[in-house]
Amino acid sequence: MNQQQLLPNDRLGPVVRRSFGQPLNAGTLAVANKWTLAHLAPSARALVRRVAQAPVVHLDESGLRAAGALHWLPVAATTDWTLHEVHPKRGSEAMAALGVIGACRQWVVSDHWKPHFTNPKCLHALCNHHFLRELEFLWKEQLEGVRGN
Repeated sequence: MNQQQLLPNDRLGPVVRRSFGQPLNAGTLAVANKWTLAHLAPSARALVRRVAQAPVVHLDESGLRAAGALHWLPVAATTDWTLHEVHPKRGSEAMAALGVIGACRQWVVSDHWKPHFTNPKCLHALCNHHFLRELEFLWKEQLEGVRGN
């Protein structure tokens, strides 16, 4: 629930207590996450390779708060797999840390953000959803301009 559903630590303890009648503190959760990460590292490396070799990889990013500060969540996804990693910076450095963008050799679909174009060895396509969102914004701006005149 903490990793897959992104339930914060301070909310997970009460859920576990209500559901299973057992206490769960932040230290136990941190140790469990660290242990799991160490044991999943080989699978994670294989997943990075699998995503990078997919015929189409979708790239995006979102902001989130972690440790009281703004961080970024770069995402690389296929129809079957999703990779994401919290990073303190936005842009090329965060995408490089994810490990996918430099390894892609097929199609990369993105929102026309410059860091997504750092790999000249792949083919680039632009996300239609982002186009529609921008067109909707322009349409609303045009309506506001007409109403305001």
